Amino acid sequence: MYLPFPFPDGSEAKRTYWDGPRKRGRPPSFDTHIANARITESEAAIELERAKEHGSSWQAAARGIEEVYHPYCLDSGRPRQAAQVAEELEAKFEVLDAIVAEAELSEASKARLRKAKRVVPKMVATMTFFHEEVQGRVAALGLPPEQESLLFGNLIPSAYLQRVASRTQDRDRKTRLRRTQDELLSELVFPGAISSRLSKEGREALEKIAFECADVFQRSSSCIEGRNGRLSQWEHAMRRLHPKKLAGLTVVHNYFIKRTDGTTAA
Repeated sequence: MYLPFPFPDGSEAKRTYWDGPRKRGRPPSFDTHIANARITESEAAIELERAKEHGSSWQAAARGIEEVYHPYCLDSGRPRQAAQVAEELEAKFEVLDAIVAEAELSEASKARLRKAKRVVPKMVATMTFFHEEVQGRVAALGLPPEQESLLFGNLIPSAYLQRVASRTQDRDRKTRLRRTQDELLSELVFPGAISSRLSKEGREALEKIAFECADVFQRSSSCIEGRNGRLSQWEHAMRRLHPKKLAGLTVVHNYFIKRTDGTTAA
């Protein structure tokens, strides 16, 4: 709305006009302009509060996605299966969709949200891969059932929570994660616990396995291309490729993968 004076509501302009020398003609409709300016200010304040609410809701939903995307519950250490993660991610994105619609954001904003939502199946697949990979690694070790139970129930979740806590900057969240980790480890010290029958070397070996399994889960990777990029992704997800596997991948790349013109890297 156009206002004929550079003051928030025109009150100062009105006082200046009547206090100083007046020009010829009818005086401006100060009261009307003041009333309109106050209406505009009130509407702007309402829109500002609404925008703040949308921003807070958006940040909460975004943080919720971050909290959901973990293979273990950060509050209990219990495993989170892919179906549960998929359901909770969909719920978070539904909240974001509602905010976008209510706030009447631009098409570009809607497109960015749709692009982010398309990643959900890959996030769920990563969760499935993690649990299957961990199951396979532990099964390949041929450990006694009670030691496998110790790994799956306590040591691997505890190791994962320790990794998350070491990366977070939020003190409250770090404290919460440490508390959950302590609760998981406290179950190993009561009389008769499986860990009490393990030697120091055996306990350290299981802890090493637990951290290696926890490190299988990687939340993101850089945008990379080519063979080196592919190898980086393998290293990122699998942690330290075996020399024989690396040699095999090199042979496949050099002699078996053909370019569009029929040639190979060799």
